[in-house]
Amino acid sequence: MMLKYVDNQRDKLTAYCDHGHARISRTENAIRSVVIGRKAWLFSDTPKGAHASEALYDFITTATANGLEPYHYLHHFFKKLPRATTMEQLEQLLPWRIDGERLQHKNDGNICPNK
Repeated sequence: MMLKYVDNQRDKLTAYCDHGHARISRTENAIRSVVIGRKAWLFSDTPKGAHASEALYDFITTATANGLEPYHYLHHFFKKLPRATTMEQLEQLLPWRIDGERLQHKNDGNICPNK
């Protein structure tokens, strides 16, 4: 069924090839997380699990949109969160408040910074 749809829509789906300035890579990058996440979402079989997954994906996409490497941002966020006792301290942990360069150098590129 899917292949029949693709075959019927071939002209529309390949129209970007007729224009040298059009790029498909942005689209591929935009849907990559959806494709990769499909199997992981099978484990979100309850509303609470789905909500937790959504919150984590939101953190990751927001960090990425703000030029941060998600692992380094999440490591920084979860390390600092227990000590944040005021709203101002919590706001300082938001991705748009973090200096990505400083965060990268602070972690020094280590996969396991605490070792």
